[in-house]
Amino acid sequence: MNSWLDSYLKDPRSAWSAHEPTQARPWDRAAVAHLHRRAAFGASPDQISKDLKVSPKVAVDRLIKGSETAPDGMTAAEFAKFFDRIEARLGLDGPLRRIQGLWIQRMANSPRPALEWLTLFWHNHFATSDVKVQNTGLMVAQIATLRRHAFGPFGELLDSIAKDPAMLVWLDAAANRRTKPNENFAREVMELFTLGRGNYTEKDIQEAARAYTGWFVVQDRFAFLEQQHDTGTKTVLGQTGPFTGEQIHQILLKQPASGQFLAKKLIKHYVSEAETFPEPLLQPLADVFRDTHGSTEAVVRTILESRLFHDPACRYRRVKSPVEFAVGICRMLDMADPMPPPELIADSTSAMGQGLYAPPSVAGWDGGAAWIDTTRLVARTNLSLAICSTTGPMSGKIKLENWAKKAGTTSPEATADALADTLLGDSAKPQFRQELRMLAKSSPADLRPVVARILTDPSFQLA
Repeated sequence: MNSWLDSYLKDPRSAWSAHEPTQARPWDRAAVAHLHRRAAFGASPDQISKDLKVSPKVAVDRLIKGSETAPDGMTAAEFAKFFDRIEARLGLDGPLRRIQGLWIQRMANSPRPALEWLTLFWHNHFATSDVKVQNTGLMVAQIATLRRHAFGPFGELLDSIAKDPAMLVWLDAAANRRTKPNENFAREVMELFTLGRGNYTEKDIQEAARAYTGWFVVQDRFAFLEQQHDTGTKTVLGQTGPFTGEQIHQILLKQPASGQFLAKKLIKHYVSEAETFPEPLLQPLADVFRDTHGSTEAVVRTILESRLFHDPACRYRRVKSPVEFAVGICRMLDMADPMPPPELIADSTSAMGQGLYAPPSVAGWDGGAAWIDTTRLVARTNLSLAICSTTGPMSGKIKLENWAKKAGTTSPEATADALADTLLGDSAKPQFRQELRMLAKSSPADLRPVVARILTDPSFQLA
């Protein structure tokens, strides 16, 4: 058993009760940075200062709702419409790396980074790849669906994504005929989307597959062909009736296993990939899922406001994904506008093992330690050094003088400290901080070597 979780197992419900700052667990810059790092790619110094003045509960609420304006002054609504239009236009015939770069640009600039963070989670949960779909327009539309329903009732998201044309093509279910039900589609809905292995039978899959018959993709749109739908009686997970696909989803989400399955996935995304959370710790979140009729927002709020999440022992237990790593650099260093060329960043995240719109399988990316093998670490280092370079297409985007003004620092050494606070939080040990100060003192006119040293340090790979 993991020692830091032991105390919470004595009273699992208290683990997810609201965090109240204490002298031992203060609401300080490290705590605020932890919240942003885990739920929204990271925060700039002024964002951290702003949330430091309010309670953890208010900070979480701000994060989920997002800001009213983007860095360039557009309102949040205008920002969303602007990117929606460009993505839809590019998706018609644009190359994959262009739509990858556009989503990265959206994440880096978004006034609602927590929404993009959760959309990225759903992209991995409902993993679909353009490598097979071969239609960037359908892929862009799928991400738009995930974004629209990200914080909403999970049942509505499931209904929408199960009818998503890219998903149906991906799972070979674009023509689901009454005479040949697609069992693969029904299997993935149960195994990967709602219940997890061991919580259904082969007979459940066979019967559920009949409920999805009549679901087709016609001219890149979902279509229900009534004459191809099996209207007969089906028995799924102990319930019998002439079920439709949507009714199958209702049956699945009423199973106790569905709440635990989603809780486990969200904990992995927000808390830790390294630990195995025992069932008693999952159950309170599963109860929230049940009691709120599948509200993803309610579960996420419970996690982010909890005692367990704000335990200092919870920090730095996740390896940053490549997209998280790259977008976090842009957001924490205020490089959103202007930012390094998004398509080049997309190329870099692909080299690190995470090409957006192209997960490796229906199970998504492995994550965790798989992100930092030797080859992928080299790709991370290359991106970091390119951003901090004085030459090349990624250079010139770090405006450290402006960054220092926002951070309120008045000397190179103080700026080095602020960079450590923002980028590393309390993982920056005294000896390392002293090294950064000495580096800043030796080159006070150019602190890019300080940034490069931080970005390439092993501690920056963790969230």
